[in-house]
Amino acid sequence: MAPCSLFIGSRYRLLLLVALLTGLLVRPATARQVAPLAAPLDSIGYVQEGWTTDDGLPQNSITAICRTTDGYLWLGTFDGLVRFDGVEFTVFNRSNTPGLGSNRILALAADRAGRLWIGTEGGGLTRMQGGRFTTFTRADGLPADVILSLAGDRFGRMWIGTQGGGLVRYESGRFTAFTTKDGLGSNVVGAVVAGDDGVVWAGAGITLTRVWGDRLTHFVLHGKTDRPIMSLCNAVDGGLWIGTAGDGVFGWPTAHRSSYLAEDGLPTGVIEDLAATPTGRLWVATGAGLARVGADGRLRSYPLRNRPVGKRVLSVYEDVEGSVWIGTDGGGLVRMKPAAVHVYTARDGFRVEPMLAVTESHDGAIWVGTNCGGLTRIGPDGQIVTYGAESGLTNDCIWAVLEDEHGTIWAGSYGQGLFRREPNGHFTRFTDADGLPDNVVLSLSRARGGGFWVGTYNGGFARYRDGRFKKTYTARDGLPSNWVRAVVEDERGIVWIATAGGLSRLDPSGRIRSYTTQEGLGSNDVRALYADSSGAVWIGTYGGGLSRLKDERIVTLARRDGLFDDVVSLIQPDRQGNVWMTSNRGLSRVRHSELLDFFDGRVQRVTAFAYGTADGLPKAECNGGFQPSGWLARDGRLWFPTVEGIGVVDPAQISTNPHPPPVAIQSAQIDDLTLPAGELLTFEAGQRRFELHYTALSLLAASRVRFRYMLEGLDQEWIEAGTRRIAYYTNVPPGRYTFHVLAANNDGVWNERGASLPLVVRAHFYETPLFLALCTLAILGICIVGYRLRVRSIAANEKRLEQLVEKRTADLVSVTDSLLAAETQSRQWTETLYNLTSALSATLDRDEVLDRLLTYLEQAVPFTRAAVGFGRDEVMHEVVAWP
Repeated sequence: MAPCSLFIGSRYRLLLLVALLTGLLVRPATARQVAPLAAPLDSIGYVQEGWTTDDGLPQNSITAICRTTDGYLWLGTFDGLVRFDGVEFTVFNRSNTPGLGSNRILALAADRAGRLWIGTEGGGLTRMQGGRFTTFTRADGLPADVILSLAGDRFGRMWIGTQGGGLVRYESGRFTAFTTKDGLGSNVVGAVVAGDDGVVWAGAGITLTRVWGDRLTHFVLHGKTDRPIMSLCNAVDGGLWIGTAGDGVFGWPTAHRSSYLAEDGLPTGVIEDLAATPTGRLWVATGAGLARVGADGRLRSYPLRNRPVGKRVLSVYEDVEGSVWIGTDGGGLVRMKPAAVHVYTARDGFRVEPMLAVTESHDGAIWVGTNCGGLTRIGPDGQIVTYGAESGLTNDCIWAVLEDEHGTIWAGSYGQGLFRREPNGHFTRFTDADGLPDNVVLSLSRARGGGFWVGTYNGGFARYRDGRFKKTYTARDGLPSNWVRAVVEDERGIVWIATAGGLSRLDPSGRIRSYTTQEGLGSNDVRALYADSSGAVWIGTYGGGLSRLKDERIVTLARRDGLFDDVVSLIQPDRQGNVWMTSNRGLSRVRHSELLDFFDGRVQRVTAFAYGTADGLPKAECNGGFQPSGWLARDGRLWFPTVEGIGVVDPAQISTNPHPPPVAIQSAQIDDLTLPAGELLTFEAGQRRFELHYTALSLLAASRVRFRYMLEGLDQEWIEAGTRRIAYYTNVPPGRYTFHVLAANNDGVWNERGASLPLVVRAHFYETPLFLALCTLAILGICIVGYRLRVRSIAANEKRLEQLVEKRTADLVSVTDSLLAAETQSRQWTETLYNLTSALSATLDRDEVLDRLLTYLEQAVPFTRAAVGFGRDEVMHEVVAWP
């Protein structure tokens, strides 16, 4: 965001008038004390997030919280049992889970075998194992059906505190009760806990009971409390923490452990639940809020924000990832986790909350320029002082701030020029009349060799040194725009200029060269710069991502390549090997080495880690377009301006979540049919389009968990699903497959084992191997029969051919004999005819000779027709044509 800067053209005079009028109102410098800057951030606060019935809870009173070995968080309510994976709630009640004894849950416990035990109000004890619910009541030997407390010991036994039935042990399918007849102080057992040494402790009324085997030892807590014991938990030193119904919480038996009462800062002395951590902290759920006893013994209360009801805390639990889960009475579920980012806002003494620029002075103080709220100093001791018109700042809109090499603070304003803080604490103003390029100052940065660079809204930039402004550079000198947002000078003396029209470089020779999208820049709207020691310059743009110019080659990293946002308002390396960036969507970091690998072409993507409202920012949006838009302080902390306060993060305290998230495959969805994921998932014939639902049980930042999956037997490689928790498949051929899914937590730690589920897609009969085999056999049979018929046909044809050949051969022999006979007779007839013709031709005329000749020839025609196939007409034709 760039407040007001987008409206200067049309509203300049109006806003300037407002600023001048503001300057006439004398407001004395104000001071307020906050936490010292050296205080560790984890002591400053926690980030809270809440869920109610609007988010899927069946009821807003959370009576019990525990986590099973598979990673699910379980909640007890007065309207059912709830399973939570960090994103979705799954409710189990009497209507959908007949094996559950009652919807009113009072106690929960998870044993080492992964079973969940559920204590109900009037419905007995329920055990959930492998998705199956089994309930035990008085009919099964349980002495009472109201279960107040549960604890599993190291031997796999479950200890049950009942109302009216005493303390009960469940072992090997058998219940054993200890009551007042056995010396128990009361048959109402409100608390029970098992130690690693096998000892079980029970709070029965006002009596603390130690159980070892079948032996009970009682302790009356004289001088500590005369109220019933409400809760127990093991302390890290081997002792116990005891919470009472009115006398607060105290440690036992360690003598030096202090008691904590309402007068010591507890919200109330009524203790509902206790949860100790391996680091020595103790969370205390009281009837009026939440408190924590630190490892140093100090007590601190934590008000639950945005909870108009539910101030009474019924249950508390801290998981292995550091999240503290709080069950309220009517206010739903609350999660607290240490804030990675702390933000100073108006609550800490700032006049306004939009911050624009920040720098550090030589004394360790942080100076913050605000959007028309003056110039504010946060001292090393945590004292906040704001300077305004009473100190000579005639404009409260401070858009740039810097300390020069002499230790002098300079502040650039909107419309009133540049201000210098004098030793007496007052400010002297410089305007365009003094050589300032423009009275709207957007950026200030130190120059090598002394002085500093000043970037303005509409006047280009200039250097201030030795009491005056040197040459001003504008579009006439080659700048693509006079709107200069940042100026950085590298180790070679090259000055890099971020403008609204692209990137420019000013060589020591005075020549300006510009780079735009035509040269590969992500966007011409440049708002942040960083020059590294290799001679490269990193360019943050508005909408074009992060670009790097090195050796006259520009490479751009965008959101599609893993960058958190395409708006980059700050580029700041830290001392831990990260590069931090701010944007409209929040704060993010990427490993410096990973960015180099991308820019040098060794990798195709980077992994960005983001910080937003879930990490302590009141609003995720950060401000940019001014300089300095962030500052790495001497103590290693990073300061950055946001739309609602000045943020600070300590990269050295950003711990990586080392816990790979447990992965679970929950169900399959086919149209409106949901199939639970068991040991084998079977799809019927024709069900080739389905969804597979999976999850990962990283509750610290569930929305940032990433997944990849593969259907072995179909997919050739892993499919990157991002944060999506559903795998979609269509037209899956019949066969056997195995679905694999992996997950990474919010810090990119992968569970490489993941979860797997074999599944079968059944085929129609005509798609089965049997059907194919039958078809193959049928085709083979048809071929064989066809072959045999063909062979028989060929044999019959051969036989008929042989018979025909024989017949034709006989006919040919007969014809041949006839032809030979005809030839002989023809020869004789020819000779006779010749003689006759010769004799007749002397006495007869031509016609008579022909008639007699025809008579002889007709006798030879049958023989000739049989031999050569001529008819009578053809013979006559030949004879007639004979000369």
